[in-house]
Amino acid sequence: MKRFLSIVAFMLFALVMTGTNRALVVCVGDYPEGSGWRDISSGRDRDLVVTMLHGSGFSLGNITVLSDSEATHSGILKALSSLAGDCRVGDVVYVHFSCHGQQVTDLDGDEPDGWDEALIPYDANAVYGANGYLGQNHLLDDELNVYLEAIAQKVGTAGLVILVSDACHSGDNDRYDEDVEDPLMRGIYDRFVIPGEPARKPASRQEQGKWIRLSACREYQNNYEVVVDGKSYGRLSYSLSRVFGRGVDASSLILLTEREYAKLPVKTGRPVQKLDSSVPESLKNRIIAE
Repeated sequence: MKRFLSIVAFMLFALVMTGTNRALVVCVGDYPEGSGWRDISSGRDRDLVVTMLHGSGFSLGNITVLSDSEATHSGILKALSSLAGDCRVGDVVYVHFSCHGQQVTDLDGDEPDGWDEALIPYDANAVYGANGYLGQNHLLDDELNVYLEAIAQKVGTAGLVILVSDACHSGDNDRYDEDVEDPLMRGIYDRFVIPGEPARKPASRQEQGKWIRLSACREYQNNYEVVVDGKSYGRLSYSLSRVFGRGVDASSLILLTEREYAKLPVKTGRPVQKLDSSVPESLKNRIIAE
């Protein structure tokens, strides 16, 4: 009887600890005229990613999608807040951004290079002061991390959080010999410079240790779309869609995605784009999708 009760207790515990797969997919490709951002192929990324997730055990009812005008700064924060509220212990949470990206003046002094990375919602402009815009709708990495931290706390060590960013970090260290931005580039060379004196404190940026992160390029690089069969896609979204699936662990996912990157064509004269990722030691062998 004791053995039977132990088995029942274990099964009940397993049921409680088995969470729900949830996802938030944010894709902005059709930016407003006058915003300073060219249109990109995020709509195709959306279709790839939703199909990828659905085929990997994420029910469509648990995949929230924000496209173009839905993906304003406030709309994204509302969706992140709702996601954090819905999460339970043991959930797997996947958050994906396909949009422009830009580096922004670091005002709180926590970045060694003096620049925050920002994702660009539908209602963010490219230039400080344009039409009275002061940067309030740029989605800074500091801001995003607050929501990811809340989600990670909710799902606990039994759960998993994955952040994918198919955007440009808009550094200029890898500029190639052209005077204009590439039409397939997800971002611009110009940084978003905020006037004033930033806070001064020792820069000691530490890698977050609670979630898996995949970014389409390094902080100082630009993110270029890839053309496959005459259609352009985000390089990370396309690569990930070909390797993401049930039974793949975190370390293997990074390796397989890097291999897909290596297969994709690179325009002559353009620097080779490098996948940027971080996987906490405790999560390296975790299965992404059961």
